[in-house]
Amino acid sequence: MTMTTIGYGDMSPRTTPGRFVAFLLSIWGAMFVSFAIVAFSTFTEINERERRAFRFINRLCMSDE
Repeated sequence: MTMTTIGYGDMSPRTTPGRFVAFLLSIWGAMFVSFAIVAFSTFTEINERERRAFRFINRLCMSDE
């Protein structure tokens, strides 16, 4: 409900339609944030090909020492 109020709950919807809209907006906001987190984690995850390349480079660096 923090997204749908101002400050520390100083103002909040008082009518039934207003509370319904606030409820929908809070659900939508939670979904939006979760979708953004999932998209970011999928983008930053390395795949098997990148993992093999990383291991290969590490082996090359270890063999130089």
